[in-house]
Amino acid sequence: MLLNGIQDKIDLNQFGCMKGVSTVDALISIMLGPVFFIIFINDLKVHLPIVKYMDDTTVSEKISSKEPSTFKNVSEEICSWSTSNRMKINEKKTKEMLISCKHVKSQPPMIQINGVNIGNVSQSKLLGFAIQDDLGWESHIQSIVSKCNTRIYFLKQLRRCGLNTLTLRHYYCSVIRSVPEYACPLWFTGTTLKQQQIIETIQKRAIKCILPGMSYENALLLLGLSPLKDRLLYLSKIYFEKIKKSEHRLNHLLTPTLDHNYRLRNIRQFALPKIKCERTKKFIINYCIFHQW
Repeated sequence: MLLNGIQDKIDLNQFGCMKGVSTVDALISIMLGPVFFIIFINDLKVHLPIVKYMDDTTVSEKISSKEPSTFKNVSEEICSWSTSNRMKINEKKTKEMLISCKHVKSQPPMIQINGVNIGNVSQSKLLGFAIQDDLGWESHIQSIVSKCNTRIYFLKQLRRCGLNTLTLRHYYCSVIRSVPEYACPLWFTGTTLKQQQIIETIQKRAIKCILPGMSYENALLLLGLSPLKDRLLYLSKIYFEKIKKSEHRLNHLLTPTLDHNYRLRNIRQFALPKIKCERTKKFIINYCIFHQW
C-alpha cells in the first residue's frame, strides 16, 4: 500500500539503513495498512453468517442431513466479489471443514474457487485455536503442550542465569500460563479428566523448575498459585458472569430465567437446557447452567 510516497520496495544501503523512506512514514504504513485493508473488505457480504478478522474470513452454515448445502453459491459470491475488487483468493489456504459428531458423515458437494477444488480437512486453526470436526480438544491440547514445552525451556535457562524466584514466577504467569488461559472458557469445560491431567503437567513442570526439590502442593502455597484446573475454571466462571449481562453478544444463548415463588435449598437461576448428548452438556453455557454458576 502506498502512503505519502512510501515505496513498496525498501532498499538498504551499506550501513543497513532504509533509503527513501523515513521512520515516521514506515510506522504510519505499518499501523494504517491493516486498517485500510479492513475498510476495503468491509463490503464483503454473503447470505450466510460471516466472520472477518484482518485477512481471515470464515463463513459458516448450519444444515441438517436432509437439507442441501448452499456453500457452492457462497463460493461463487466470494469469487465474484474478489474479481470485481481486484483481489486474489489464496486457494491453498482456503479449507472446508464439516463439523459433526456422527460416526458416518454425509459429504457436501465439492467446492471450487477459481477452478481449484477446496480440500476438506478434519482440523483447522482459527485465531490460534485448533478446531476439530468432531468438536474434540485433542489437537488444541497438543498444541498448548507443544508451545509450553518450548517456553519452559527458556524458564530453565533463566533459572540457570540466577534469576530470583519472584522473577521466575512472573515469567511463568505471563509467558507460560497465558497459553492454556487463551480462550479457556470455550474449551476447558469440555475436556476429559485425562486431558485435564495433561494440562496440569504444564504447571507441574514449570513449578519444579522454579522450586526444585519441593513438592507440588507446597510450591503452590509458597508461590501463591492455584492448581491450573482451578485457575481455568475460575476464568470460565468469570466469563459466564459476563454472558449473564444483557448487553453481552452471547446473552441470547442463555435459557429463560426461573421465577421462584417459594424458598428452595438450591435455587436455580436458569431453566435446564434440553441436552441430547453428554458432549453438548459440557459446552460453556450448558456446563455453567447445570453447575448453577
